Amino acid sequence: MERFDGLLRYLVRADQLPLMPPLPDADRAALSAFARWAREFLCAPHPEVGRAGPVCPFVAPSLAGGHMWLTATAAPRPDDALLDRALARLRDWFVDDFDDDPLKTVLVFFPELETAAASELVERTQRRRLADFVDQGLMLGQFYPSCDAPGLWNPRFRPLRSPVPLVGMRHMVPTDLPFLVGEARFFAGYLALFRAHVPPQLQEMAKAAATRFNIAL
Repeated sequence: MERFDGLLRYLVRADQLPLMPPLPDADRAALSAFARWAREFLCAPHPEVGRAGPVCPFVAPSLAGGHMWLTATAAPRPDDALLDRALARLRDWFVDDFDDDPLKTVLVFFPELETAAASELVERTQRRRLADFVDQGLMLGQFYPSCDAPGLWNPRFRPLRSPVPLVGMRHMVPTDLPFLVGEARFFAGYLALFRAHVPPQLQEMAKAAATRFNIAL
């Protein structure tokens, strides 16, 4: 943890939380709210998902196998520069230590920041820093109560509406294509990993993006 001193309060695997010293009340409340949402929503089927299976097939195996890590900002009101530094350090640690673990994920919480302010911080940070993660074969996701990002299989579904604001990082997967067709740089980063593995249901989307950006499939 010494490499994160001054940026993050702790970095702990989700399954090790019960072994930690008592957390501040705000941290405990945020992590507990997320845990309930993950179990009851992300790990469960939902009629509006648009396909069979849980809302997020990634979460249950990540939790069960001890692959999910949690952290929180040390500053009560982290500004953009502080958060950028924290995410850059986490990204480097992630790549250096867990490049071969496809289920690894890290979630960053903001327990001392009011929900609306934290949500705005999460949204603008994800938009500003996503390219840095895509270049490393990673995804950076935004989650907060009013997030309007649509589901992959049902554009009316809003799967990223977490009860508490957070930023999440994980390895890119083939089904991330819909999140990455908005910019040529993102699409090129996706193809560098999955050119030969685009899921059948997303191949028309890939062809359209390739034509739009004049990038060979």
